[in-house]
Amino acid sequence: MWKLRIKKGFTLVETVIALSIFALIMASVFSVEAVSVNERAINRKLDYYIDCMEAASSTIIANNGYDTLKSLSSASQWYINEDNLKFEALTSSNVISLLETSTTSGSSNMKIQVSGSKVLIITFQINFTFKGKVESITHEAYKGNYN
Repeated sequence: MWKLRIKKGFTLVETVIALSIFALIMASVFSVEAVSVNERAINRKLDYYIDCMEAASSTIIANNGYDTLKSLSSASQWYINEDNLKFEALTSSNVISLLETSTTSGSSNMKIQVSGSKVLIITFQINFTFKGKVESITHEAYKGNYN
């Protein structure tokens, strides 16, 4: 008489193949998550610096007259150094007092240039280092003499 052999469970080869496939899927998921975390960090830093630049721009334009801003064009460029590159400081009414004619090298800073005659062009440029790479964001604002 013939005995039927009933196969129960998985063989070792089937288990190893299933674990290998699972490991590949998990490796790709972790790789995508690592890239996502890195991008979120970059975006948080960019958002912060963009907010700082917008705060400085709107505060300087709103709280200073044409003549005050025109007097800033006497120096080729002004800097707000890293110590003062904070949102709270840039929204105060005395942002002009934070301006310096030089900057410390290698640190984050905001460079401000004023040019033009009837309509002043105020250029804001934030320079910062992120993960060893120097990044820069530029913004222009305008102030006119309508007298």
